[in-house]
Amino acid sequence: MDELEAWNCRRHTTQFLSGHGCFGYYLHRFKKLDEAICVDCKSLIDDAEHATFHCDRWWSSKRALEVDISKPTEPETVVDEMIQNKEIWRAVKKFVDMVMSNDKKRRGGEDSPAASTSLV
Repeated sequence: MDELEAWNCRRHTTQFLSGHGCFGYYLHRFKKLDEAICVDCKSLIDDAEHATFHCDRWWSSKRALEVDISKPTEPETVVDEMIQNKEIWRAVKKFVDMVMSNDKKRRGGEDSPAASTSLV
């Protein structure tokens, strides 16, 4: 049970890093959604990069993260920054958890067909 709980705590970070999660692009790929668009800003591609770096919905939270870690968050550099500094890892993880939790709620909750990432 401890291993399951540990994985569950890292689940959103894993989805952010892999792109496998409650993103329109991923869900559309497996025919769980009709379109891959972002439900917030209507961007044509709602993937991990869009949700965490580009979506207008999260701009104020993203800016707060950048102030907190004293660095800009960019797709090309954020993982290196996370690996080099535990405080940055924690801050980014907290931001990603917030984004991912809200994405799942907007798509109907964890148990809805649209939010499910089960491919079975």
